[in-house]
Amino acid sequence: MKAGDIERGKAIFQTICATCHGFDGKLLDWGEEGRHAYVGTEAASLPDEVFNKILNSHPDVQMVNLRAFPVEDAAAVLARAATLPTECQRAGRQAVPRGKRRPSRVRLTHRTAR
Repeated sequence: MKAGDIERGKAIFQTICATCHGFDGKLLDWGEEGRHAYVGTEAASLPDEVFNKILNSHPDVQMVNLRAFPVEDAAAVLARAATLPTECQRAGRQAVPRGKRRPSRVRLTHRTAR
């Protein structure tokens, strides 16, 4: 299989994955004791495992999977994930440890066209 299309992967990631992972992939941090583990960290070090999670979701976690999409879309998401940050790079921004995710501050409303 050839490498994924990063721009296609970005569009899919921003539409589906960023809800939980954040647009920069750092909203969730499942690392331990000062060692961060973000989407970018995992995609860089364990691409086969991340690809499997993209296709099948993470076990025992509510996560969207791309099983119904073409495999090229999963490869595109992996290619995008590999470009995401692997460390905290912005002062004052802290990722949310696993299991401690904050409720969204965004309030969704439905408006009908007039």
